[in-house]
Amino acid sequence: MEPITEIAGPPVPSNTPRRPTVLAWIALAVIAVVMLGGLIQQQSVEWSVNEQYGYGWAVPLLCGFLFWRRWQSRSMVPAPNHASGTLVSYPVPVLAVLVLLFFVFTRWIGEANPDWRLVSWALALEVIAGSMVFLYVIGGVSWVKHFAFPILFFLIAVPWPTLVEQPVIQLLTRGIVAATVELLNAFGMAALPRGNIIETAGGLVDVDEACSGVRSLQAALMLSLFFGELHRFTLSKRVALCGISFALACLFNLARTAVLSLIAAQQGSAAVQRWHDIAGTSILVGCFAGVWGAAMWLGRNNKAVEQEPSGAPGQGGALQIQGFRRLSAFQPWLVVFAIALVTGEGAVQLWYGTGKPGSSIHWNPQFPRTNPTFQIIELSPAIRNTLRFNEGESAAWRNNDKTAWQMIYLRWKPGRVAAHLARNHTPEVCLPATGKNLREISEMQPIHVENLALPFRCYITEQNGRPLFVFYSLWEEGASEQRVTTEFLTARTRWEAVMQRRRNPGQRVLQIVISGPGNFAEAEASLRQELPRLVHIQPR
Repeated sequence: MEPITEIAGPPVPSNTPRRPTVLAWIALAVIAVVMLGGLIQQQSVEWSVNEQYGYGWAVPLLCGFLFWRRWQSRSMVPAPNHASGTLVSYPVPVLAVLVLLFFVFTRWIGEANPDWRLVSWALALEVIAGSMVFLYVIGGVSWVKHFAFPILFFLIAVPWPTLVEQPVIQLLTRGIVAATVELLNAFGMAALPRGNIIETAGGLVDVDEACSGVRSLQAALMLSLFFGELHRFTLSKRVALCGISFALACLFNLARTAVLSLIAAQQGSAAVQRWHDIAGTSILVGCFAGVWGAAMWLGRNNKAVEQEPSGAPGQGGALQIQGFRRLSAFQPWLVVFAIALVTGEGAVQLWYGTGKPGSSIHWNPQFPRTNPTFQIIELSPAIRNTLRFNEGESAAWRNNDKTAWQMIYLRWKPGRVAAHLARNHTPEVCLPATGKNLREISEMQPIHVENLALPFRCYITEQNGRPLFVFYSLWEEGASEQRVTTEFLTARTRWEAVMQRRRNPGQRVLQIVISGPGNFAEAEASLRQELPRLVHIQPR
């Protein structure tokens, strides 16, 4: 009986890459957490405080879903043979180093300027470039092309550059105003355009409030791109769906403005505020349903998308393993990249974390709600979108000495928006913008409430022929020195914020407007007497 001979498989080349080790996967996880975390942290400022981009929170999840869908139909064609670790003929390490350097530099700038849209776009493009490099390592050019859309889809959540957004908003707003006025007049209702305001018989409608810029347009565009990819439409159908979404957004915004103008004409301007949020939600739901229906209509004859991997029979799994094994050749580079990335992020945090310790006093406003004349004044959506504060309250009342008071309190939480955003909207800028002439600006004077010294500067203007005194205080939490200065947003001021390590610790603005006193001395005396009742010092 002859011995049984084992049948040997094909010889395995000595340079066949091994499976990636746990260290390689850990390095990948660290890279993903740092880069994606930094990107989402930067974008979350606009997503949280600007309702126009509130849909952005859903975009990372949609990107992941679309990536998974693409994964089901990925190509298993072998990538270029760079598995041996010879990287001289490939630009992969050079591109990776450039992505690393630019990402760390952008994070350094962005910590002091979290509201700078240039930084938001730079970070998004850097993370996308890093993702493309990784896909090239795994599957070559074919994978880069195959997964490009789910990765690039994230750009729909990045706030538009201001130079692009503002002209689009103004163009759409003026168009909505003109169309609404023509529509109302056609149905026998008198209406006149006043810039971005529609004047009706019952009151005014500010279209900055009634039409939230391009909010519904951006959300509709996001939905059209998502549904186009979900159904794997051809390019022509995707373009058609985007056109339909644009038309629906304009149509629903027109309907919303017309309805609010009709309410203003019949019930007055005050009634518009009650219906504002309901109308806004309605157009978003209407746009969603309309785009969804259009996608279903365009896809009624669409062929099913192949979900199984392509390639030679029986080769899909082997090629997939081969693709992931390529990571082993790049394992040293992955580890070095992860260490460098963490070191760079640590250096950024160290740079901003070594500032001088400042005041530890915490205070809150104390509105005189028991005053019989006390009245809450709603802050408009336009003001909220411009200043992007986290807490805001405004109220007016009259005292027994016949003086009229209005107090506005705004707070920006730490790290939410740039530290100089509040300095860009002082009364020195905002009062002339509302048509008021500044007669005089006082020197900064501290007014004490217990151990708190609030720095106030007074801006003197006129209202109905009588002086109006606007006392303005800007308090930077944790700052060693308080100042009330106007700071315009320029590349220079943003760079100065970086060099001064001014990562936003949080700001509070207290603006008190007094009418009734005949001169500045009387107004200041009234404020010094009243302020201890308007500010509450929090115990430590």
